[in-house]
Amino acid sequence: MVRIEDKSKCCGCSACQAVCPHDAISMKSDPLGFRYPAVDMARCTDCGLCERVCVFGQPPARTSPEAYAVRHIDQSEVLSSTSGSAFSAVTDHILMAGGVVYGAAFEDHFHVAHIRAEDRQARDRQRRSKYVQSDMKDIFRQVRSDLRNGRTVLFSGTPCQTAALKAFISEKLHDKLYLTDIVCHGVPSPAVWESYVSWQEKKEGAEADEVIFRDKDFGWRSSVESFVYAGRKVSSRSYSYLYYRNIMTRESCGVCPYADVSRPSDITIADYWRKDKTCPDFADDNRGCSLLLCNSNKGKELFDAVSDALHHEKVVLDECMQPNMEHPTKLHPARDAFARDFAEFGLEHVLRKYGDQGFRYKAESFFKGMYRA
Repeated sequence: MVRIEDKSKCCGCSACQAVCPHDAISMKSDPLGFRYPAVDMARCTDCGLCERVCVFGQPPARTSPEAYAVRHIDQSEVLSSTSGSAFSAVTDHILMAGGVVYGAAFEDHFHVAHIRAEDRQARDRQRRSKYVQSDMKDIFRQVRSDLRNGRTVLFSGTPCQTAALKAFISEKLHDKLYLTDIVCHGVPSPAVWESYVSWQEKKEGAEADEVIFRDKDFGWRSSVESFVYAGRKVSSRSYSYLYYRNIMTRESCGVCPYADVSRPSDITIADYWRKDKTCPDFADDNRGCSLLLCNSNKGKELFDAVSDALHHEKVVLDECMQPNMEHPTKLHPARDAFARDFAEFGLEHVLRKYGDQGFRYKAESFFKGMYRA
């Protein structure tokens, strides 16, 4: 049976829960909201399926992906996405062919969870980056059911999620399964995120109607999260500041086996940051450009099928590398202390002690401003 004695060895993918024929495994949250399997010994028959489906820690087979800089030809699609809207082009093709798309979305007041989409309206909820580990619920079983019913499925997620789904789905059902991952920088705490939403709403005295993690009104290169209240926008960098410090990141992200150019998915999508140097034909208008990797023959066939919807240019992978395509995220040395402080004292305390709300941060910002002046 599955036993988690070292948290860094569990990515929270939920494959063990989904594969258990006796429903003996449930996913329980720790104080940061990260989910780990818990076994009901009264139901467990020690069949070993949960151990066999767990592939975290096993690097994917070596591949030589083809790399492209891409941007949707429809500018409105680009503006509605975090980067160059490659995800919209790929998923539009799947939906128009009668397929199903799975990806992370907001539900239940900005709780991040994977959802199933059969139309563009539901798919549009999956667009834009969400810097929170998503709740997988029973998504793996839903994907399997769709595949058994002859549906084409595209699943989008972090590489550990796609690797887990690939292991969970039997080989005979793989033909109609397309896997798309992102170049992941580590998944942040769901509990911190939901506390942050409550904190922002309390300050404004209203419930938010919309949240945008990287608001393009500040430019594609910005890291500003915005909350919209009845058309009024309030923006901040407090959550992003914690995220980019890697201080509220899941422990397993520090040893991620998928932080490599060899990916477990058919297609990988990321920001393409170096288009000004390697793709001079792409206008550097600060509105977004995607890096797309074709990691398998299926991935290349899917890209070829949607290429008419994209401005695209083949690029040399070595010239557009990102840190998390070369090594795992380095966790902040105070990560464990942050987790303890958050559990005991709450969000405002950690924002002051580790974030951008404390005296130290404000003093450092003041002196940096003086130095630049």
